[in-house]
Amino acid sequence: MKTLSLFKASVTAAVFTALSFSTALMAQDKMKMMDHSKMKMADMPKAASVQKGDLLLSGAWARQSFGKAANSAGFMTIKNRGSSDDLLIGVSSTISKKTELHTHIKDGDVMRMRRVEGGIKVPKNGSTELKPGSLHVMFIGLKEPLKAGASFPLTLTFKNAGDVTLTMTAQKKAMPAKMDHGTMPRGSN
Repeated sequence: MKTLSLFKASVTAAVFTALSFSTALMAQDKMKMMDHSKMKMADMPKAASVQKGDLLLSGAWARQSFGKAANSAGFMTIKNRGSSDDLLIGVSSTISKKTELHTHIKDGDVMRMRRVEGGIKVPKNGSTELKPGSLHVMFIGLKEPLKAGASFPLTLTFKNAGDVTLTMTAQKKAMPAKMDHGTMPRGSN
């Protein structure tokens, strides 16, 4: 009788463990399938903030790549709590052949993407936002498709603060219409 009770208790514990594991997997899958394309930036999953000296980098995310697109873009907010300006002068990552600082300029009805020359100013006691349709990090020649939920390191180089590495996570958001990427390389993956 005692053996039967122990057996029932073991089976019950195993069933509860399996149900807990299954529930956790379903919740994880639901997060992966979440459609971020209609979300506002404020509703996006929050990336961890990184601070170095007077700079605070927050809200870092990258756009997932679609189809055979070989490029993607990254965004974040950079706050400077210091009493002097700083300058974002470079970026690097391992997910693409080239990683550059870019902006958009309006040419008639078309937004054209261009590389930023000379860096991006982060004003003293102020902030700079890298956002869609404006200043951003450009990943050119992705080594593999960038899927929603994938995370990777990005290193930003500042004139005064030096190198700051943070984690970017890919989000599902559509590219704006009427966007010209100029002569940027196209992939074949």
